[in-house]
Amino acid sequence: MRVAAIDLGSNSFHMLLAEILGPNSFETVLQDKMMIQLGKTALVTGRLDPQAMERGLRCLDEFRRMAFA
Repeated sequence: MRVAAIDLGSNSFHMLLAEILGPNSFETVLQDKMMIQLGKTALVTGRLDPQAMERGLRCLDEFRRMAFA
């Protein structure tokens, strides 16, 4: 069974895709990181920038494609 973990940070999004080998064992299949800069203006304005949100959505779509490839 394969599982994916995604970390959504204010600067970058990370994904780890792993194959579960047993109850306490896994093998990393893929690791990826994309610079999104979601919080670049949000930390100043208190609001997410629409362009940053679009970058985040495109990144998640790409992570989904990689996970199901």
